[in-house]
Amino acid sequence: MSEIKELVGIAESKDPTDRDRFHLKTLVRKLKQRNETLSDENRQMGGVIDAFKSGRYNESETAKMMVSEQQMQMKEEMTILQSELEYMRRENATLKVTASKGVDLQSAMQSNNAAINEKIESSNKLVKEKEVELTQTKNRVGQLEMESAQLREEISIYKGRCTNLARDVEMHYNEMHKLNNN
Repeated sequence: MSEIKELVGIAESKDPTDRDRFHLKTLVRKLKQRNETLSDENRQMGGVIDAFKSGRYNESETAKMMVSEQQMQMKEEMTILQSELEYMRRENATLKVTASKGVDLQSAMQSNNAAINEKIESSNKLVKEKEVELTQTKNRVGQLEMESAQLREEISIYKGRCTNLARDVEMHYNEMHKLNNN
């Protein structure tokens, strides 16, 4: 009776999963087999009852009935196990495909990571080279600024000398002019 309630519950669910469908098929098979078994047992029991009524009951019939009942149960269990095995094989195949995709994705990700790491290393190397160049350029600029400051000082000194010389020349010129006029 609980199987019938399960069947009704699964049938009424809005979106049964593959597992629910498989379970539903299994329950239907079990109920069909149980119905066949009960029908066979009912027929056999009818025969046993008729044999009791007529007084020709034989014990080997009971033994046959029990063996055939056990065979039916074993066949039923075998059918269920085979269907479960087939379901497991399909699920295993699906999982293998999923695992294969996962391995492919992992491999692609690792190669991407290797390429990214390589790019990062080359960028870091380039940055270090540029930093060295920048330091050297800063040092060179510092030296050039010092040389420029020295040259400006020298220019100032030479301008001062030129001013002094120009004044001296003018003074001498004026003196010579005075002497010439006298």
